[in-house]
Amino acid sequence: HPAHRGALGTRGQWLAAHRPDWQHVTGAFGADVPGDPAVWETGRRAERRAYLATLRDHEPAAARDLLAAGWARETGEDRADLLAVLARGLSIADEQFLEQALDDRKASVRVTAAGLLARLPGSAFAGRAAARAASLLRVERRGLRRCLVASLPGGADAAALRDGIVLTPPAPAIGARAWLLTQLIAAAPLTGWVTRFGLDPGQI
Repeated sequence: HPAHRGALGTRGQWLAAHRPDWQHVTGAFGADVPGDPAVWETGRRAERRAYLATLRDHEPAAARDLLAAGWARETGEDRADLLAVLARGLSIADEQFLEQALDDRKASVRVTAAGLLARLPGSAFAGRAAARAASLLRVERRGLRRCLVASLPGGADAAALRDGIVLTPPAPAIGARAWLLTQLIAAAPLTGWVTRFGLDPGQI
């Protein structure tokens, strides 16, 4: 009922927008209510994240710009948590901001940024990943069979480390070069192999 709007108040409307069981209430307000902007300035981390997520759903560029504007004032943990919100409606328009986040002093921020950039097929990040992996796999004919042959990488340069490649294996049983190979192949866009090998995904 329209009277609910006045009874709930702005903060109540914001809360209702984040409660699935209150959707009958939020429906009366329209789909364009992004919440209370004051939450972004004074709320706790979870409240601020929810506000940013709601704004992101309605105005993706505005949400990114809001996050960027106060980026230097956020703690490392908050930066990582809030950056993850950009997964909602992720687009190539977010690339520049995410590239900057790759140089953040907080490791969790860098990991989050790399993960998001990896989801953008047309990004420079994806291009770098594809170039690193290109020489590591090849298809060879052996009699009537085609075989996929892997070459171990020699190492990782500073650019690869910036893009999230980790030198130390997660377990002693995994060799350092095998660990690099795993990461470099995993980071490469899958569509690149179709072009490189001239085979469809099923054949690969």
